This record gives sequence, structure tokens and C-alpha cells, in this order.
Amino acid sequence: MRGAHAGLASAQVDLLVKIVHHALDAETAQNGQQSASARVDLSLLDEGEFLRAAREHRVEQLLSNQGTAVGIPSRVVDELQELSIESSLQALTLATELTRIWAAFDHAGIRSCTFKGVALSQLTTASLTARGAGDMDFLLEEADLLAAADLLIADGWQLDGFTQQQLHDWWPWIRWSIRAITLNGPRAQLDIHWHLAKERSLLPGTTALLHRSEEMEIAGDRVLTLSRHDSLMAACYHLHHDRYRSLRQVIDVSRLLRGQVNPVVGTKRDLAVTRASSSLAFRLLGGPSAQQFESTGLQIHNIQAQRRQWDRNRLYPLSGRPATSSIEQIQWGYENYRYGRIPVEFARLLVSYALARPESLPHDSGPLTLSELTRSIAGHARARIRRGPIKNPE
Repeated sequence: MRGAHAGLASAQVDLLVKIVHHALDAETAQNGQQSASARVDLSLLDEGEFLRAAREHRVEQLLSNQGTAVGIPSRVVDELQELSIESSLQALTLATELTRIWAAFDHAGIRSCTFKGVALSQLTTASLTARGAGDMDFLLEEADLLAAADLLIADGWQLDGFTQQQLHDWWPWIRWSIRAITLNGPRAQLDIHWHLAKERSLLPGTTALLHRSEEMEIAGDRVLTLSRHDSLMAACYHLHHDRYRSLRQVIDVSRLLRGQVNPVVGTKRDLAVTRASSSLAFRLLGGPSAQQFESTGLQIHNIQAQRRQWDRNRLYPLSGRPATSSIEQIQWGYENYRYGRIPVEFARLLVSYALARPESLPHDSGPLTLSELTRSIAGHARARIRRGPIKNPE
């Protein structure tokens, strides 16, 4: 009997990827686009382990919709459909709640847009339930965060990790150290973001994203959501940030690529992340032809680092590979140093690890060694801690 923390069966995850590739091609063909992939050999299908992999990678909705078209045995399709019913009902509940909250923000003069979740499902498939269930994500200006949180708390939502008073008292520190807060409701979870990325140097600013957000109809009501172009960049960033462990996130990128017709534009750092995640999605799940892919400006990228992360983490999609050593986490963060400033989480990890065991850090042969980098960050961290909460963070 596998424990709750046990990894998925590697052979079944690899088979799942091939079947999802075929299912996406079938979905694309249904939407009027030409796409085809070779038939998948199902001789190695282990029904129990395959269903477990589909559930943990949260792709049961796609496979229940396209299972017959891709040749999945009918008894497995029946199981997938059973799994997808609850997910569909939850997605419809989220859609109703999402439009209600967006309208409440709008009425209060808080400009916001939604992304991921049912909005992304509607954008990429014209269906609220095709992506399955999840939570709700809103993007709004940093200056509106406290008012938005107060509005939701008055509506019965509860902050996760803070009290309302702590959020107000420590807001100068919180706004510097994180980029989103979570609230829990009776039927859903909601994340409010004031920047899409944890690193301020990545992805466009919130004002620009809100300015070019687009109207969408969800459950009969109007909301604003990220444009398709910005949704692609955001999906690529979140796949990268989560270390390439979730097949559903790879599907998000693949679906967006299949519908992307205009060149992707952005800063050099943004394009580096977008190119890396897009290339991994293209290699795993296909999509447009190589020529069409490169017409977006996202030339196929060397994905050795990303592929290593996928190979390590694909067996643990819900929480990532357990018992990852601090050294491995630091090495992964250091690989990403070229994408911009040091990610906030990487900086925190370096500080905490350096203060505990500075002699154990790996060294790098580059112009700035990792130990030098760590000492510098740790010094700044000590100085900040001595000064207390940040009143005027840069």
C-alpha cells in the first residue's frame, strides 16, 4: 500500500503525458484547428496507477472529455468521468463566486482582473469546466490591497496566516516580502496578488496588466481577465516557479501556445522564462508546428535544466519531490540567477541556510561565487532585522 506521500509510478506518468498529448490534439481538432499525433500504445496501462496519476496531475477533466477519442478503455473513461463530476461542480461554483467578488470590487472602485482558474479555462477552451477545479486568483493594485481584504473579511472570508490587524500593522513588511495573500471561504479559496511574479523584475507591472486586461463573460456576467498574451507569460512563469511538476500547468501553456498567433513581446528576462516553459510544453505535448512555434518569437530553447526538474518532480505533482535538500534548492535557485534578480524565496532560503551552515554552501566558478552572494544577502538581512519592519521599502 502506497503512503500518501509516495511518488507516482514513473511509467504511468510517462504514459499519461503521451495520452494527454493525444487528447490535446483531439481537442484542438474539435476547435477547428488541424493537429494530429500518433496513436498511443496502451499495453502498459495500469488502471489503478494511471487513474491516480491523472487525479494528482488534475487532468481527469481533459481525459474524460477526450478519452474515447484517444482510445482509453471504456471502463477507465467511466472512472475518469466519475472523478470529473465533482471537479466540474466545483468549477461552476467558483465561476459564480468569482463573478460576485469581481462585481463587489468593481462597485467599491477597486480595479481588478482575474486569471488562472475558470477564467483561463474559458479563455483556452470556451468551457468553464475543461480545466477542472482550483481556486480563485485576482490581480489588483498594491494600493487597493488592504481595502480589498477588508471588503472580503466583512463578507465572511478569513485571512490565511494573518489576522486583519496584523495585515494592517505589518503591511509595509508584508508588501515587500510577498506578492499575494490568501483568504479562505466556506466554498473556495482566494488569492489576491498585487504583482504576478514574486520577483519584481519579472513580468509586466500590475498597472500595465490591468490596462490591457480584456472583458470576458463568465456565468452570464462580465469580468476582466488577463489578455491571452499576458496569460501565456503568466502561465509560463508559474510553471517555472513551481519547478515544472504539474502536468496541468504544462497543459495551460500548451493550450495557450496552440491559440497564440501574434509574436510574444516582453523584456529579455520575461522572454527567457516564457521561452523555457514554452519549449518544455512544446516538447512534452506538441501543439503548433515548429515553424508556427517560432513565429511567436519563442525560438525552441535548450531545456536541460527544465527537463531535469520535470523528471525529478513529475512523480510528486501535489507538493513537489519530498526531502529536497537545501543544497538542491539553492542550486536550482542559482540556475535561475540569469533570469533577473535573485528570487525572493531563493534569497530567504540563502539567508536562513547561510546563517545556520555557511560552511556547507556549494561554490560556483563564476565571477560571483555563491558563498559571496550568500554573505552579502545575509548581511543585508541582519541589518534589516535590526531595523525592524520596513516603513518605506524600495
